[in-house]
Amino acid sequence: MSGFVQLSETQEKSLVDRVDLKLVLAKDDRKFEETLNTFLPPLLLKLASPYQTVRSVVYESIKHVNSRVNANKDIKLPVLKLLDQLRKPSLNQGQDATNVITYSALFLSKGVERLNDEEAMKILPNLIQGISELPELASSRVFHIICK
Repeated sequence: MSGFVQLSETQEKSLVDRVDLKLVLAKDDRKFEETLNTFLPPLLLKLASPYQTVRSVVYESIKHVNSRVNANKDIKLPVLKLLDQLRKPSLNQGQDATNVITYSALFLSKGVERLNDEEAMKILPNLIQGISELPELASSRVFHIICK
């Protein structure tokens, strides 16, 4: 766990709102994919925010991302970044990582499904590495991803 400066509720909400706006305004699937690559993992980290209003805005943003990702199976997700975040979320000590891990695993699963066989084989060692050290919820999800 790292020691990051805790932003105020207003600052966190403003950051999430700006990310959400970037996602909504992505004019095409390529731009949306680029925006996801940059902002999806940090957005998911805000699920550990101490502020309920921030977490609520993040859940709304996740709904938008999920519906757009589900509508187009060609949109790639940042699987390695999500896997790294699932393993070790960059949170302050004492922050609850449960939702960060859960949603990182959800999008990781969606991302792996979109990889071609060659890409999937390339990341397989990364998926297997350290699976036993993950929290039970995450390890079972990663195991399920490997079995697909």
